[in-house]
Amino acid sequence: MSEDTRNGKIGIAAATPGSATKRAGNGDENVFGTLFDLANATAAKLEALWEEVGCSAEDRKEHLQGLVVDFERLCQEKVREEESVRDQFHTSIAQLQQEVGELTARLGRSGGAPSPTRASLSGNGSTNLTDRLADLEETVEDLRVHKEERLQSLRATREKAEGLLSKMGEPLEPLFQDEKDLSEAKLAEVASRGLAVDKACEERQKVVVQLVLDCQGLMRELKWEATSTLEQQIVSSLHHGKLSSLAASPVCVGVHVDTVQRLSDKANELMAEKVRRADRLKYLGDQIAELWDRLK
Repeated sequence: MSEDTRNGKIGIAAATPGSATKRAGNGDENVFGTLFDLANATAAKLEALWEEVGCSAEDRKEHLQGLVVDFERLCQEKVREEESVRDQFHTSIAQLQQEVGELTARLGRSGGAPSPTRASLSGNGSTNLTDRLADLEETVEDLRVHKEERLQSLRATREKAEGLLSKMGEPLEPLFQDEKDLSEAKLAEVASRGLAVDKACEERQKVVVQLVLDCQGLMRELKWEATSTLEQQIVSSLHHGKLSSLAASPVCVGVHVDTVQRLSDKANELMAEKVRRADRLKYLGDQIAELWDRLK
C-alpha cells in the first residue's frame, strides 16, 4: 500500500517490463499488464465514488484493507489449487516411473538412456511436469504393448505344449507357467522347449503306430478276435498309416504313456501266443510223424 493510500488516496505502482518478465517469463507480460490495468481502473472508480460519498480517510483505509485481504485470500486459494494440480502430476509421474521400472525388469531390458522429452525437442531447455508425464505415458504404453505381445507368444506356446503333454500323460514344466519373466532369453527357451514337446509327441506317435501295427499283424496272423476294449482300439486306431487321434477314444489308443505300456504288454501277449501255437503245432507235427512212422 502506498503513502497516498494512507492519506486517503489510492496509488497503484506501475508494472515495469523487467519486473513482469522476471515474475511471469516470456509471453506472460500481457497478463500481468491486464492485472495492473484492472487494479488501476478499480482504484480510479473507488476514488471517484469515495470522493462523491465523502468517505473519511479511515473509512477508505478500512475498505482498502478489506479489499487487500479478499485479494490475498483469492490468490492463496489459486496457489493451493495449482499446488494440488502439481502434486497430482508428481503422484502420476511416480506411479508411471514405478511401472516403467517393473515392466523394464520383467521384459529383461536395461534402463538405457532416457527418451527425448518434448521440452528438449522443442528446444526450450527445460522439462516441465506436463512433458515429463507425456514422455512417461508414451514409454509405459510402448512397454505395455511389448509385454502383451510376449505374453500372447508365451501363452500360445504353453497352450499347445500343455495340450500335447496332457494327451501324452506328461507334466507341464514350470518354465511354461512363469509369466513374470518375459525376457527375450526366457521366450527363446520357452519356444525351444515347445519344439522339444512337439518332437517328443512325434516320437511317441511313431512308437505307438509301430506297436499298433505289430499288434494288428499278430492278430491277423493268429486270427485273433478283438473282444477287449484295447483290442478294439488297436483294430481301428490307424488311418492311412497314422493315428486317427492323439487322445484316447473308443476307436483310438492315443499317445498316453500308459498306452505305450499296454500296447507293449499286448504285443508280448500275442507274440507269446504265437510262440505257444508254433510250439503246439511243432509238437503235433512230431506226434503225427511218429504215428506215421509206426504205420509204415
